[in-house]
Amino acid sequence: AEISGQLAALQEPESAGDSKENPAENQAVVYASAEEIIVALNCGACHKIADQQGMVGPDLTGIGAAKDVAYLRRAILDPNADVAAGGIAGIMPANYGDQLSANELEMLLAYMVGLKAE
Repeated sequence: AEISGQLAALQEPESAGDSKENPAENQAVVYASAEEIIVALNCGACHKIADQQGMVGPDLTGIGAAKDVAYLRRAILDPNADVAAGGIAGIMPANYGDQLSANELEMLLAYMVGLKAE
């Protein structure tokens, strides 16, 4: 139960602050960069990405070398469709399609495809 509570807390997006509105209130949320999306949606709480060091989900630092854009799109929009090896179904929130505009999703995907192992 304690782990479930911790995971639920990690899945809550950080407060976006000033001009951002809550998508649940049917207000447009506009992110200027993929990095802003990653921070606002708290991706780094679980994933290693964009200088964030999450350790629950897959390491995304070189994901662009391993997966194509179709796989990444499906992983964001339907995270339980193909759970990564060693992963646990149901941990990643399945509502990012509701939180991101089509342009924001494409911006995030372009960023992720560009992540190559060094």
